[in-house]
Amino acid sequence: MAAASIESELQSLFMKGGLVAVVQRAKAVLENVESTTLNIAVIGESGGGKSSFVSLLGASGIKGHSALTAGKEPQMEPVQYQFSSDDKVSIWDVPGTQTVKSDADAYLNSLTFDKYHFFIVLGGAEFEETAWQLTKKIREKKKKCYFVRNKLDSYLESEKQREESQYDETKALEHLRNTFVERSKKEGLEPTQIFLISSLHRDKFDFEELQRTLKEELPALKKTIRSHVLDKQISLLTSLIDKKKDGLLAETWKIAAAAASSRVMSIPGASFVCDIPLLLYNISSYRSSFGLDPSVLVTLASMVGEEFEYLKAELQSAFSQEITVSRISQELLQMAGEEIVQGTILEFVPLIGQGISAKRAYSTINGFLGDTVRKLAEDSKRIIKKVLMLDD
Repeated sequence: MAAASIESELQSLFMKGGLVAVVQRAKAVLENVESTTLNIAVIGESGGGKSSFVSLLGASGIKGHSALTAGKEPQMEPVQYQFSSDDKVSIWDVPGTQTVKSDADAYLNSLTFDKYHFFIVLGGAEFEETAWQLTKKIREKKKKCYFVRNKLDSYLESEKQREESQYDETKALEHLRNTFVERSKKEGLEPTQIFLISSLHRDKFDFEELQRTLKEELPALKKTIRSHVLDKQISLLTSLIDKKKDGLLAETWKIAAAAASSRVMSIPGASFVCDIPLLLYNISSYRSSFGLDPSVLVTLASMVGEEFEYLKAELQSAFSQEITVSRISQELLQMAGEEIVQGTILEFVPLIGQGISAKRAYSTINGFLGDTVRKLAEDSKRIIKKVLMLDD
């Protein structure tokens, strides 16, 4: 689903069901992550041995497919296989770069990049530079990947012919590995994991280490996926709160103007009077808009098996917990500070003093309402994070 569509859906849900409804949706998304299949893409240039490598991993066919073997025509669509040790892991044999006839950026853009959680970049001698380019681009996009140098048997045979009597396989492998490590440092790709393999020799070189490392890291990879989804859900919901906040801030001047022009109630120690019941009504409305009413917090706490007090501890705004006439008066006095004292003195100056006092009353009330809205919004964000992260 497109980002704009998701935001629109959440906005509608928020308007109808408030904070409880959107938090419930976010929790459902997180619960679905537990059953999400981890998608691993094997990528590289056509002819680099990707299909043979997938077979070597012991992947089994899905939906009628069977692992491909060398010599087949390159496929035009990604082919899915099930990883042998985990039915919640899929290995994808992705079309090679020569299939799309483009550079690393265009190649990755041609894929449904976000579909894949992890990448194995495969390169042989003739495809090595492309593999490095792909590795760099994937790391720039904040995705994890392995760099796998395939066709090691061909490399060693070449070295053997070149070195002849001085040939030493151990030294040749060490030299190649050091070359890749240095290249990784040069490209700023540390700590990219590098494996040297030959698809023709399962029991030689780094293949068993690669397979063991992959199996060991799968749980951490799955946890990373959940963490990314959690961050995304928190971001979506806090964005809703920010939009609500911006909408309310755009209207505070109207409430301030109405309250400042009223002669309903004086504030002891201040130089102005205002409609405090009007402020009380609107602040109560703000609190409800941000999902901070006690009844809502009780519901949210019960969703994660906690008591109301557990979430109440996250509240920092004075009006998240209590909204009374006396508290509003106290907060207005604190907001006005020295300006109230100055305004009291200026009231003794006929006409001019009264005009300045009215202007200061509006300014103080508008600032007070804006500050209240911002603090309530931050409390709402803290509650969202607390509820969603309790299950993490």
